[in-house]
Amino acid sequence: MMENPRPLPKIFSTCLIEGSNESEDRFEKAAHFLHTTINGLSEKETHDALITAVARGPNVHEDVSIGFLHRILTDPPTAARSFRDITLIARDGLQFVVGNVSILLGKKFHRLSDTSRVQIVWLLKEMMRSNVSGVDNLVAMMLRHLCGGDLSERNVSLIGIVLDALMECRAWLEKSPVTVALVVSTYLRLLEDHIGPGLEVLRVKEASFVVSLLRERFQDCLWIGRDLVRLLQNVARIPQIEAFWKELLNSPSTIQPNFPGVTHLLQIRTPRRVLMTRISPDMEEKLVFIANKVEFGHQKRYEDWFSTKYLSSPESSTLVSDLIRYIVGVIHPTNEQLCSNLIPRWAIILWLLHTNRSMISGSNARLALFYDFLFFQTDQDNIMNIEPAILLLLNTVKPNPMFCASMLDYLCRISVNFMPWAADFVTAGISNSFRHILEKRVVPSLDFLLANPSLDRTLLASLMEYFGEFFTTEKTVPAPAGIVPSEPEDPGLNGTKTQESTPSPTFSDDEDEKRQDGSEESESDEDAKEKKVKEDPGVPEGSSELLVSLSRFKHLPVVETRSVVGDISHLLSKIDDTLRNKMMKLRKLLKQMRVETLDEEARDEAKDEACAVVRELVFCLCDKWERGREEMAEPLAASLCAVLGDQLEGPLLPENPTEENLQKSISLPIFAVFEIISEMGKEDHKRQPVINLLAEMYSVRVAVGYRLLYYLKVKRKDLGEGCWGVYRDMCRGLQADLQISLQRDVEFCQDEDPDLFVWLMPELYKAYQDQALPSCDIMRMFLSLLDYPRLHHLISDVMRSEVRFLKPNTVAKMVSASYDWDQWVQACLWQLILAHNFSIATLVNCLPLPKKQCSVAAVHLLSMVRNTEPTQEMVSRVLACPVTCDNSPVQSEFVLTVLSHWEDCCGRQVSGYVAAVLTNLASNAASMSPSKRKRGSGPGGKNAVPTLDSALSHLCTFSRERGPRTQVLGSDEVMVALRAVEEVCSAEQKKDFLEVLSKAHGYAPKAVRGSGKGGGRGGGAGRKAGSNRSKSKVKKLSTSEEEESEDEGPTLKPKRRRQQQITSDSD
Repeated sequence: MMENPRPLPKIFSTCLIEGSNESEDRFEKAAHFLHTTINGLSEKETHDALITAVARGPNVHEDVSIGFLHRILTDPPTAARSFRDITLIARDGLQFVVGNVSILLGKKFHRLSDTSRVQIVWLLKEMMRSNVSGVDNLVAMMLRHLCGGDLSERNVSLIGIVLDALMECRAWLEKSPVTVALVVSTYLRLLEDHIGPGLEVLRVKEASFVVSLLRERFQDCLWIGRDLVRLLQNVARIPQIEAFWKELLNSPSTIQPNFPGVTHLLQIRTPRRVLMTRISPDMEEKLVFIANKVEFGHQKRYEDWFSTKYLSSPESSTLVSDLIRYIVGVIHPTNEQLCSNLIPRWAIILWLLHTNRSMISGSNARLALFYDFLFFQTDQDNIMNIEPAILLLLNTVKPNPMFCASMLDYLCRISVNFMPWAADFVTAGISNSFRHILEKRVVPSLDFLLANPSLDRTLLASLMEYFGEFFTTEKTVPAPAGIVPSEPEDPGLNGTKTQESTPSPTFSDDEDEKRQDGSEESESDEDAKEKKVKEDPGVPEGSSELLVSLSRFKHLPVVETRSVVGDISHLLSKIDDTLRNKMMKLRKLLKQMRVETLDEEARDEAKDEACAVVRELVFCLCDKWERGREEMAEPLAASLCAVLGDQLEGPLLPENPTEENLQKSISLPIFAVFEIISEMGKEDHKRQPVINLLAEMYSVRVAVGYRLLYYLKVKRKDLGEGCWGVYRDMCRGLQADLQISLQRDVEFCQDEDPDLFVWLMPELYKAYQDQALPSCDIMRMFLSLLDYPRLHHLISDVMRSEVRFLKPNTVAKMVSASYDWDQWVQACLWQLILAHNFSIATLVNCLPLPKKQCSVAAVHLLSMVRNTEPTQEMVSRVLACPVTCDNSPVQSEFVLTVLSHWEDCCGRQVSGYVAAVLTNLASNAASMSPSKRKRGSGPGGKNAVPTLDSALSHLCTFSRERGPRTQVLGSDEVMVALRAVEEVCSAEQKKDFLEVLSKAHGYAPKAVRGSGKGGGRGGGAGRKAGSNRSKSKVKKLSTSEEEESEDEGPTLKPKRRRQQQITSDSD
C-alpha cells in the first residue's frame, strides 16, 4: 500500500476562494519527486542519486532544480545544503533556476508567503557570492518590490533585508555599474519615506550605504541622470546626505576630478530603467492597462480602484511623484494610440495630481511633471517627455483656469528658484521645451496660456518676462497700484531678480494713469470699473452679486515679492529718511538671522531686535499719518513684504502644536505688525493708519490674510474674543466683502499649508459664523482635507457643543451642493450632520434627491428615516424623487425602502398621507385647462411637490415589490384618491400606470352605521346602494373616457376593452 506523501509547505499565500495555480502545482510535484529521490539517503548517496537522476535527461534536471528551489524558499534550515546540492548537479550554471526566480520576481512576488519573500532574498545573496550569471537582473527586479510610499512592517522589513544582503555582497555589487546606479536611486527614494520616528536605525544605515556608493562609485551613479539631483534634493537635510549635497553643489571636483558640476548632470536624460525601478510590476501592470486599454471618459472606476489599492494611506502621497515620472518617461503611446479614444497621459497625471493631500508631496509631484521641461536638450531628450505637461495646461485652461494658473505660476517660480545661481540655465531649458513643442506642432501656439482669466498681474508679468518670445498675442500687464516700475536691477544675494524689477506695461491706459497719478476715481469711473468686471469672461452672465464681487476682488493688485534677494531702492526712495534708515537696519538684521554659523542665542537676539525695528517703523508711520503723510503707507507696505517675504511663505503650523511651540512660531518680525494692531483699542487714534498699512500689505501679499488669522487664534486667550475684529477692520480697509475675503484666505491657506488650514477652521467657524456657516465652498475645502482622526476630533467638539459647522436653515442647501463633491467629502458632511443631531424635518428640503451622485445622501437619509415618523410633507417629497431611467437604481430603491419601512411601522398613518398627496395632485390637475395638463407637469416649484407621473410610477414599483402584502394601496382612503387621480389622468398615463390605478376599481365601500334604508350593520340595502354607486361611478368614468378618447382617435378601441373588463371585475 503506497504511503501518502506528507503535505509540503506552500510557496504562495492563497485564500480559501482561490484555487490551486499551475506554478504551485509544478513546484509541489517537483518537490515530491525530489523528496522521493533523496529521502533517507546519506550525503554521499544523495549526491550519487542526484547525479544519476539528472543524467536521465533535461526534464528530470528541471524537476530536480525546481524541487531544490521549492525547498530553499520554504525550508530555511536546509536552504544552505539545498543550494550547495543544486550548485553541484546544475549543468547550466543555474540558468534554469535564474529563469524561474525571474518569473517569481516578475509576476508572482506579491503572492509569495512571508517566508518565501525572505528566502528569495537569501537566495539572491548566495547567487551574488557565487557570481551566478544573470543575478544582476534579478537584483534589479527585487529592487522594484521595495515600494515607496509604503511604511507597512512587511515592506520596511523587506527593505532592511535587501539592504543587508547588498552590504554583505559589496564586492560583487561594485562589479556591476548599472546595479550600483539602480541601488543608489532606489535607496535615495526610500530615504524620503524613512524620515519619521521609529526608523532611525534603518535611515542611518541606508544613508551611510548610499553616500559611500556615491563617493566611491560616482562615475557609475552618473548613469542615473538628472533624477539623481531630484532624489538628493528631497533628502538633502539628512545629516549624512547633507555633507555630500553641499560638496556636490559647491566643490564638485572633490567628488570626481573631471566632474564639471550639477549642470552637467542635469543635462543627462534619466534612463527608462531607473524610472521603472520605482514602480512594482503589479502596479505597472495596472497603470499600463489604464493607459493602453481604457477609453477616455470611462476611467473613473479604474482610477478609484487604483487609488484604493495603492494611494489610500497618508504616506502613499510620495508615490505620486514616482508614478508621474514613470508615465512621463516610460509610457510613450504610438501614433495610433494618440489618435484613438484611449485616455491620454495628461488626464492620468491630472488625476494623480488631485490625489495629493499635502503641500510638499504636491510640489514634488509638479516637479516630477515639469522636471524634463526644465533641462530639455533637443538633441538628447524626447518630445514625449514634455508633451503631457503642455497638453495638461491646454486642457485645463478652460474647465479649471485656477489650476492651470497655479501650474504656470509654479513653472515661472521654479525657473528662477530651482537653482538661483543658474537661473539662466533653467530658463533656457524651458525655452527649448516651448520651442520644440511649437516646432513639432504639439500645440499650434502658446497663446492659449494668456487666455486664462485667472492669470494675475504678477504671473502675467513673469510669463511675458521669461517666455514672451513664444506668444504671438500682444498682452500688456498693468503696474501694481502705487508701485512705479523701475529699470531692471542687479542680481541679489542668490543671483535672482525680484519680480518688481520688470518694467510693466498696462492693461487700461486711462485707469492706470489715474492710479499712478494718485488721483481719486469718480463715480463714473467706479461704474465703468464695475461694468468691466461684469464683462470679465471669468464671470458668467447672470452671476450673483457675490460672484461679481469675488471677480472684482480677484483683480486686486498682488505683487508676489521675495525675501531679501534684490534691490528695493525704488521703494525706499518713496519714503522719508527716518523710515528708510529703519528699513535698512531691519534688512541688515534679517541677513544676520539667516547666517547659518550664528548660534541660537545670537539669532534670537537679532530676531528680537528686528521685531523692535518693525514696531518702530509702524509707530513712525502713525506719526507721519497724523501729519498728513498718508502716502507713506503704500511703499512702506511693499518694502516690508519684500524684506519679510520669506516669513510669508512655507508651512507655519509647528509639527507639535503645543502652547510653547505656537508662541515661538509667532515671534517672527512679521507678526510684530499684528501684535501692534491687536493690542490697540478701537478708539485709539493710531489704529486707522496701522489698519491701512495692514490692508496695503495684504494687497501686496495675500498670505498676510491667513497669517493674521493664525496669529489671532494663537493669541485669542490673551486678547479675548474681540481680537477677531482686527481681520474685519482689515477687510473694511480693503473695501472688500468679509465673506469673500475669508473664502479667499482660507483657500490660499489650503493650498499653502493644509495642516494649518484644518487646525484653523474650527476657530474661524466660531469667530465668523455668519460668513463661514453658509459657505458651501469653505465647507468643501475643509472636509476634503479630513481623515478619520481629524473627523473624530471634530465630531467630538460638535457633540461637546464647542463649535457648530452647520445651521438648521442652511444644512439642506449644503447637502444639495454636496452632490457634486467626492463621496468621501459627502460622507464627512453627513457625519457632521449626524453629530449636530438635526432632525429629519430639517433635512426634508434635501428631497427629492437628484438622479445621480446621491448614494451617500440616500444611505444617511435612510438611517435617519428609520427612527422618524413620517409627515405628509415628507411623503410628498419622497414621491417627488425623479424616476431613474438609467442604470442607477438609487432613486427607486430609496423610495421603495422608505415607503416599505413606513408601511411596516405606521401603515395606517402613511395611507392617509399618501391619499392626501394623491388628492392634492388630482385637485391641482383638475384645475388646469386640458391644454396645460401635459405629461410630467405638476404643481409646486423646484420639484418640491410630486408630479402625477413620479407619484404613480413610485406607487407602481411599490405595489409590484410588496405585492399582496401592501396595506397602503389597499386602504379605503388611498383607493378613493386613486379614483380621483384616474379621472384627471390622460389615456397614456392610464395605460402606463394601469397596475396601480386598477386597484381603485376593486374597492367596495363598507356600509356606514345609520345610513340607508335598513339602518342595520351592513344589510343588503347598504350593499346594493354601494354597488349601484360603484356602477354609476364606473359608468361616468367610462363616459368621460370615451369623450377623451374621441379626441385622441386611435386609442379609442383599446380603452373600451379595458374599461369593460374593469367594470366586470367591479361588479
